[in-house]
Amino acid sequence: MHYLGSILGLFGGGVGLLLLGTSMVRDPRWARYRAYSILSGLLVLGASVVELAGPPYGPLGFGGMERLALALILLWLMVVGIRLTRQPAGTLLRETRGSSPAPAGDGDSDGAAAPPSRLTAPL
Repeated sequence: MHYLGSILGLFGGGVGLLLLGTSMVRDPRWARYRAYSILSGLLVLGASVVELAGPPYGPLGFGGMERLALALILLWLMVVGIRLTRQPAGTLLRETRGSSPAPAGDGDSDGAAAPPSRLTAPL
């Protein structure tokens, strides 16, 4: 049961890193992390395949490639977490096009406040 769960989790983590890496193309603020995310995903998937292939279980022995794959995922989480903590407050969200509120004093006669803008996460 442990083996099946770990393989599924590691494959999911590897695929997730690949998908995140390719989605970072849309945001230039994440350009430096795009290649790192894709490379990490490929290494995680590669280590998972070697572990799944069975004996001799790669150069690290039984469970070693599984631990390597998990270490790569955890390292990626730490690197991206540090990057996120260094981001100035309020800069991770950006306004979508055409959704910014009307400026004050725009000639609206009823004086009602403009609706708040919709915000989307850049990732």
